[in-house]
Amino acid sequence: MNFIEEFWRLNEEEQREKQLEFLNGLGLKDESGKVICDFDSFSRLPIMTKSNFKSRGSTIIEKSAKGSFIRKTAGTTSSPTTVVLNKDELSKLLAVRDYCFKNHGFRLGSREARFWGRATNGFRNDLKNFLLHRQIFDAVADEPEVFLQKLARWNPVYIYGYSSMVLEATRIVKENPVKLPRLRGIVVTAEAIMPPQKAYIESTFAVPVIEEYGSTEFDVIAFECRRRHRHLVNPWIHLERESEELLVSDLSRCSQPLIRYSIGDVAEIYHSECGAFGSFKCVGEIKGRTINQIAYGADGKRFHAVIFSRALEHYMVRVDKVFSFRFVQNEVGVFHMNINGCDEAEENRIKAFVIDFVLSELGVPIEIELSNTEKVDGKKPYFEQQLEEIH
Repeated sequence: MNFIEEFWRLNEEEQREKQLEFLNGLGLKDESGKVICDFDSFSRLPIMTKSNFKSRGSTIIEKSAKGSFIRKTAGTTSSPTTVVLNKDELSKLLAVRDYCFKNHGFRLGSREARFWGRATNGFRNDLKNFLLHRQIFDAVADEPEVFLQKLARWNPVYIYGYSSMVLEATRIVKENPVKLPRLRGIVVTAEAIMPPQKAYIESTFAVPVIEEYGSTEFDVIAFECRRRHRHLVNPWIHLERESEELLVSDLSRCSQPLIRYSIGDVAEIYHSECGAFGSFKCVGEIKGRTINQIAYGADGKRFHAVIFSRALEHYMVRVDKVFSFRFVQNEVGVFHMNINGCDEAEENRIKAFVIDFVLSELGVPIEIELSNTEKVDGKKPYFEQQLEEIH
């Protein structure tokens, strides 16, 4: 933590020199075998795609030493990604997160209410939640009264979660006036949030809504200050922009190298005059992520669309295949499913599996129609809601 604070107190030239030291410590080589020792040469290295990363990652996971930490993505661009970290690498990520939280008046380890859309059952997850002093809430699956009672009993210092889940919780609070916990802030992540939605949440909870930009592979990349700038905050992260797409490199990662990694987001990087914390470099508008993640079953019951990612994850593990997929809803209870990489018979098997999975997991009946009108390619949300009006 002290190193992070000291790093961001340096001027930009000194920060650059420090990052060059990190780069040189990696011992990267170009195609000719020459060691990369400056960022001009670094920018000529090949781009790492998610498929590259996954193929290399499987070997690393098999050889990973005892004591490594495993993290998995939610699979928002179809199949999930497994990330391996050693103790030092994980400590750096947690220190960056704590640095961000501290600048907003709370700390990592403060009582957290996590509004999540992905199941975290099991002893290891329960233990992790206990150690991190957090509790998981589901504003979509729980009845409003149950959800509000749980939240009041937990009395969190801050809320952290998917933007769509926080927005749904806000709707419940707005419609069911209760005495709210005295929060220090609400951190939204994983999905874009529009200014009117942000204002709606802030007026309901009477605390700032703070945007976090990151990924499971890197954790926090940029974090919002009180002036609404998303500052780069990790000293070991080098961020580039090529053809408008962000490329992320972790200059301290050895367990599972991530160099010029195509994270899948189109966004701008700009230089601000704000010195609130972190870098003067900031991440601007992020395209391609959506807050519209609440789906509606045939009975009108709401559920979080992450269930589709979970269903496809289970199916792909079962058949040992990987598909790109996308679900679109433009009618209550009906979903258009687009799958790449399989024939019609397989599509029908996936269709039946997803319908059964959603019903067994959530008790929600749905209909699925097959759609081949759009190729699922590049960074697109795995779910898009196109319902004209739902309250």
